Amino acid sequence: MLYRTWTPIVFSLVLFYVNYLWLVKSLFLKKNYVGFIGINLLLILLFIFSIEYFQELFIEASRKKRKGRNASLQYYAIMRYSFTFILSIVGSIAFRIIKQKQLQEIQREKEQNEQLSAELQHLKYQIQPHFFLNTLNNIYSLTDSAPEKAKTTIHGLSKLMRYLLYTTQSDQVTLEQELNFIKKYIDLMKIRIAGDVEITTNLELDKSHHKVAPLLFIPLVENAFKHGISATNKSFIHVEAKWEKETILLFIVSNSNYEKDEKDQAGSGIGIANLKKRLEILYPNSYEFQQTADDNTFVSKLMIKL
Repeated sequence: MLYRTWTPIVFSLVLFYVNYLWLVKSLFLKKNYVGFIGINLLLILLFIFSIEYFQELFIEASRKKRKGRNASLQYYAIMRYSFTFILSIVGSIAFRIIKQKQLQEIQREKEQNEQLSAELQHLKYQIQPHFFLNTLNNIYSLTDSAPEKAKTTIHGLSKLMRYLLYTTQSDQVTLEQELNFIKKYIDLMKIRIAGDVEITTNLELDKSHHKVAPLLFIPLVENAFKHGISATNKSFIHVEAKWEKETILLFIVSNSNYEKDEKDQAGSGIGIANLKKRLEILYPNSYEFQQTADDNTFVSKLMIKL
């Protein structure tokens, strides 16, 4: 009796793994259905014949008993074996397809991550030339009117370059590092500003060990200095970082809002467009970015869940 029970199970397992490891992948998934069905039919017939043969050889006690075996019972056994083997084949197809889809999904995610990583690198490298271009334009404007200030500005720029070239090569930096970079940039901008401009900062945070993607905030500050200062009217720039909740950082930049032509609107340009793309990739569903304007003030708010 044990032989009759375990032999079909062993053959079913053999049929399952032959299909799972070889036939489904090499024939079925390549749409060679004729070859797939033909080989499986041969295997099923071979296994049924083997079961019947060994049963007659080892289990039947005598030739008379073998001749007297009920034909309907034999037919029933063959049908039962066939059904069991077919289930094994169907199961192997299902498992192989699921496995194939899992592998495809893993590969797709890998390719997507590689693409996002490459895009992030491209966006990060876009920031630096844009940043240097704006700063060098500022230094150029000082070379004739205030050469000493120009020298001091170049020295300050070298410190910022060190941060850009080395620290920002990492995917994340501490809030302390990033906010110190913002402070140095603001100090650098103060050197070249002339006129009645009020600049205030509140960038002292506790829990500054939290990590953040580098160079997220600088486009907002750059934007304020580029568009928020008037050469003839009183102007202001306020920069603040604070915790909205325990893990939600709020970075706010507000500046004077003076009417400009369509080609020079606050909130436009490479820096802001770049920032929005990076936020979508780095903090999907974990950030809010708003820019609002009225007659006197332009405000940029960036909220990130860290």
